[in-house]
Amino acid sequence: MRLGRSVRRRPPRKLSQGLGVLPAGLRVGELGLAVRADQRNLRGITRLAEVEAIATAGIPGVEEVGELAELPTLRRLTLTTAEPVGDLVRLRRLGAVRIELRGVPKTQEQAARDALPEADLVLVTDDVQESRTRPAPA
Repeated sequence: MRLGRSVRRRPPRKLSQGLGVLPAGLRVGELGLAVRADQRNLRGITRLAEVEAIATAGIPGVEEVGELAELPTLRRLTLTTAEPVGDLVRLRRLGAVRIELRGVPKTQEQAARDALPEADLVLVTDDVQESRTRPAPA
């Protein structure tokens, strides 16, 4: 897990139960969770009200997205292994947040765009390691 820009800690064992296991009062601008999607749960993320960027694996669940949508300063969400692509529709609630998807197969690129038609979306495909950006609507 990466907190801020330079602090690194091992993920708490109970991270799969939510972020309530993190110490209260943390001031975090960037949060990187370097664990598999089935080993983390973003519930409790609203305790980190100042977080601007989150990087994690997998597509957050419905409850997790609900809490992400409540973060007033969230500007970027980076997801690795964003499959199944159809589950990306859950992220529509995030509005103007830039969504970066890594590990999307080239064959699923259009499906990802279709799932998030209004998003400020950056795709990094498995087949081609270059970003393709669609600007957020005005």
